[in-house]
Amino acid sequence: MIEKVCPQCGKAFPGRNESSYRQVYCGNSCGQLHRRQRDRKHIDERISQNSKITENGCIEWIGRKNYKGYAMMGFNNKLISVHRFVYSLIHGPIPQGMCVCHKCDNPPCINIEHLFLGTNADNSKDRNKKKRHAHGERHARAKLTEPDIVKIRELRTNGATTISLGLQFGVSNKTISSIALRQTWKHIA
Repeated sequence: MIEKVCPQCGKAFPGRNESSYRQVYCGNSCGQLHRRQRDRKHIDERISQNSKITENGCIEWIGRKNYKGYAMMGFNNKLISVHRFVYSLIHGPIPQGMCVCHKCDNPPCINIEHLFLGTNADNSKDRNKKKRHAHGERHARAKLTEPDIVKIRELRTNGATTISLGLQFGVSNKTISSIALRQTWKHIA
């Protein structure tokens, strides 16, 4: 037996003479800590090489993105979301069912100061409050325009029937009723 010094913690530990046995660290915890630090350095380099700082303070990922524009990267043979990964590096594991949301509403942003934890409902409320969801004319299946909605409400107030308006605008009388009662298209005055 020979005495070795752990390069991670500096403690002396008994090592073996055999040249084939290469114990470097005093135990598993020091070896794991070293690997995490080495991996962290590699990850930090990867993140800095694949991102740029914008005028609004976002750190935008310029590497691979998914179809919604969110930053993606390969890690441990898996494709992962970079903003979730960065959040977990700083704050620890993300609880089951939680989302990592953007304050800046910029999907490729990985700036930890722009990220917060929330539920799916919180994320949806935030999206709706900021009017980033598909509604009105922006909805893919919208048959009516905003001027149509104003005209429908005006005509309905003046006594036109929901059936006649439905035929005129190519939608159901239920749709006309919902518009007139402001159950739908609430964002139009």
